Amino acid sequence: MQRCIHAEKDRYYLVDLVQDLLGDWTLVLCWGALSSGRGRLRIVGVASEAEGLGKIEAITRRRQQRGYRRQVSPESIDVGHGIPAEATNAAAQRSTGDD
Repeated sequence: MQRCIHAEKDRYYLVDLVQDLLGDWTLVLCWGALSSGRGRLRIVGVASEAEGLGKIEAITRRRQQRGYRRQVSPESIDVGHGIPAEATNAAAQRSTGDD
């Protein structure tokens, strides 16, 4: 999982390579404002793990060229879902629990 932050613009970009239940490899892309619980999510299929890792490196390189810095410490990332913990916490607070 790679997370890039653009502190001056208050933005984040997260990319993760995961294998689904059928064994297919997918890239999970998530981006948005750091100060907001909102963001966007995109899932892209890739042919292999190697292709996915190559795309992660290309995406990270492109983000760094645009002023983002790679975040090493993932303490604010909800690893189970690949989205910022702030967003999942906000969603949990809005949930009524009546299923």
